[in-house]
Amino acid sequence: MIVQFTIHSPSGQKTVSIKRYAILIVGRSKKAHICLNDDPHFSRRHFRLEVASPKCHLIDLDSRNGTFVNDKPVQSVELKNGDVISGGETKIYVSIHHETSANSTFNLPGNSDNTPVQTPLTANSPPEPSPKDPVSPPKVNLRLGHFELLQEIGHGSMGTVYHARNLNDQEIVALKIIFCNGEVDSTHKQLFVRESQLMNQLSHPRLVSFREAGEIEGQLYLSMEYVEHQKFENHSFNMSPAKRIRFACGIISQTLDVLEFLHESQVVHRDIKPANLLLANVNNQLLVKVADLGLAKNYRDSGVSGITSEGEGRGTLAFMPPEQLAGSRDVGPAADLYSTAATLYWYLTGEYPYDFLPGHHPVAIVLSGKRVDIRKRRTKIPPALADIIEKGLNESPEARFESAIEMRNQLRPFLRRDATE
Repeated sequence: MIVQFTIHSPSGQKTVSIKRYAILIVGRSKKAHICLNDDPHFSRRHFRLEVASPKCHLIDLDSRNGTFVNDKPVQSVELKNGDVISGGETKIYVSIHHETSANSTFNLPGNSDNTPVQTPLTANSPPEPSPKDPVSPPKVNLRLGHFELLQEIGHGSMGTVYHARNLNDQEIVALKIIFCNGEVDSTHKQLFVRESQLMNQLSHPRLVSFREAGEIEGQLYLSMEYVEHQKFENHSFNMSPAKRIRFACGIISQTLDVLEFLHESQVVHRDIKPANLLLANVNNQLLVKVADLGLAKNYRDSGVSGITSEGEGRGTLAFMPPEQLAGSRDVGPAADLYSTAATLYWYLTGEYPYDFLPGHHPVAIVLSGKRVDIRKRRTKIPPALADIIEKGLNESPEARFESAIEMRNQLRPFLRRDATE
């Protein structure tokens, strides 16, 4: 399937078609994936399109003059075949159809994964009926293949996680059942399994271990080490502010050890957040186990994923760097450092780095760059620690820390009692 946008702007007509996962920023900015600098009524970053063919989601980025779909103002909407997006003097016609042979390809600058974008050489064919909504939580029995499902322990936009038993060896595992886009074919499912299995090559004592990936009864799954753990707030509830700082910086330092290993292995985690830092008691010592390594990228690249803007809540978006939300191809180690700084911010304040105000989509708020300085949340944060967090949260990846090692070394003094009291 292809999601096609036929754009009628003051300077003429052009068509952009997407057949793989992609994020597109539309606006007057030269850095926008679809630049409409011929329409003065458009904002620099007017709206965001996220495509996981055949699904497409639009989010207005708090544009000056608003975004309209079928002449109605919208903030966030799933687009359908035949919809018309308008703003200023521009109209964009949405068509969702099967790929034809009369297409040539080129790479859209700034596309999130260098996905080929199609430009039809012939006139548009008549719109086809909108495809049926394909994504819904899978129904599973108490048994899935060689796994016995014991209890649901987590649920998110990408899948449901179960406490399960592998009946082949009786090991207790965490089994993630993947939500699949209904249009995902066998080739893309195989790609997802292969990419997931590559994670097995990475071994670190603070990484949740991969067990297996596959497909059973048409259902994709991932099996991982099961880690008994507690939430940060359960440990820190009765701590003094000074001890909470030491505790939080210790967790983040362990996380940065893992990121140093991953980045040296040319791997970016892409989903560092409190929910993925499991605090486990190992031999009477608190050990951080980092979960969901590489899964976010594997979902996107293989076409298995749904739409971020539909399924992700503030608990994920608040920790996601702006360049990742904007669909940049250059999501590198600096993205993980941003997410790590956002996690430390949350550990120390119990709040997100952004105020998610009613009437504004969370994605628009993050992309606006209007963060709340941590010193406004907690006045007793040591100034040097606040500076470290603010540097890690810089909107520009180049202005953040050069490496996980540098950030960890900057945090080292705050592991000592005399630095926090």
